[in-house]
Amino acid sequence: MKSKIAYIVLLLLLTVGTRAAELRIGIVARGKSTEQQIIQSGAVAAAKEQSSKGASHITVDWRVALESSEESAAISDMADKKVDGIVLAGYDADSLHLAITVQKANGIPVVICGGDGPQPGVTAVVGTDNYACGRLLMEVLADELSNNGLIAIFGGDFPGNPYFGPRVRGAQDKAKEIPGIRIATVTYAPPDPRAVIARMLEVSDARPGLNGWLLVVNWGLPVGSRYESQPGQKIVTVDPGIETGIQQLQTGQLQALLVQDFYEWGRQSVLLLSDKTRLPADPNKNFLATNVTVVTRRNLDAFLGKLKEQTGGE
Repeated sequence: MKSKIAYIVLLLLLTVGTRAAELRIGIVARGKSTEQQIIQSGAVAAAKEQSSKGASHITVDWRVALESSEESAAISDMADKKVDGIVLAGYDADSLHLAITVQKANGIPVVICGGDGPQPGVTAVVGTDNYACGRLLMEVLADELSNNGLIAIFGGDFPGNPYFGPRVRGAQDKAKEIPGIRIATVTYAPPDPRAVIARMLEVSDARPGLNGWLLVVNWGLPVGSRYESQPGQKIVTVDPGIETGIQQLQTGQLQALLVQDFYEWGRQSVLLLSDKTRLPADPNKNFLATNVTVVTRRNLDAFLGKLKEQTGGE
């Protein structure tokens, strides 16, 4: 009888010992958009990927916050519920400060999804290398112009913007490597489509020989039948607004659109929090850069097919 009881106890211990760990990862998304939907798809895919390996069973707690107060409330609630990790997919200074406080006080690792460089106080940052993005923008525009032409750069809302500035510098540095490309000017305007397009038209009218525009962010182009009011030069830019960019490619308003890898943002964030071997060894070098996809009319159908898979669209 004793040997039978001992066997049952041993079996139970072995079962408990091999049971997959339960991990709950909270993701706070700022707003609802196609981009956030793709991030969620990547996060869920990573959770399934890790769970299938048997090492851990991962649950993704996805929250949508439409404003800063909702985001802060979601972070606090996740901390109270002792989740195993928090991902911020879109954030402002207040929510970032709160997340850093939560990591320090509660020991809950935080990953920034959509950042552009190292961030002290958090476990990791996943996003786009903006300097490399700027270089790629210039390479794509130069290719559209057969490596010869006079171009202008729209650099965002003000010189030295910490997010867009590296894109401008990357574009300028890449242009130096292409002898036929000349930069006429770098110009700026507030994030208002009317202000941006007015500034672009002003620059274009002042330089009749202008061949192309490099926009470090797609703020100003009108969509559809209104695009006749935009400059006539070839234009390349970067999202935001995948749907808008697709429409502009289809109508010929854009020659190329650079799309950030939102799917990998979500996927890598979950992988980092579920597998400690992936975490940065140096907390001062905690930035993981993901790829950028160049979309033109030549590969648009293939891109739309991939987008459909990532969003579960019809």
